[in-house]
Amino acid sequence: MEKLKNFLSLKNIEDTQIYKELKCAKNEALILRELCRNYVVSISSINAFTLLSTIFGNDKYLYLDALEDLKKLIERGFVNQNSSFFKSLENNKTQTLTLALLQSELSLSEYFLEFLEAKPRLNFEKQEAYADYLEYLKDEFVRIQLYERLSFIQKSAYNSEIKNQIKLYEKHIKERLKKSKFYNVLADIFKEYNLEHKE
Repeated sequence: MEKLKNFLSLKNIEDTQIYKELKCAKNEALILRELCRNYVVSISSINAFTLLSTIFGNDKYLYLDALEDLKKLIERGFVNQNSSFFKSLENNKTQTLTLALLQSELSLSEYFLEFLEAKPRLNFEKQEAYADYLEYLKDEFVRIQLYERLSFIQKSAYNSEIKNQIKLYEKHIKERLKKSKFYNVLADIFKEYNLEHKE
């Protein structure tokens, strides 16, 4: 949590470790920092206008310049654009409109929270056969989490990295499976119901 404390408190955001790991623009990091500040005091979502005007001010509508940065964070899967059930149909039409973002409620995504908590990266160190079926299932659940993370990300420019991770991890699982000698019930289910590997 030390990295998060520095991210929240250091005056120059570019000096923080989280900023360096994010590989994003300064304005994007400022938006994420403000969302984090709200999150740690139990405010899980905030109106986009309120958020941007708090960070960039109302003078000469400066907050409008940050709308593109906010859009990039949503596309990257770091920020969720929330809407009520009744607004969801209308939002599908306006989701691509930058100005419409001002009317959105925003929150940090689970993907970004995992990033903050530094969930362990993919582990390719184990090359030997799976000891048992449970160990294999754990790897399959990691693969499912990667697909879930991919669903957070809207734009292909940002999801190619995760797609590469998925390919590498699937190859890793396949290699370990070849060496394993347990009965693979999942493979039989796939065959029986003509399921693709992704299903």
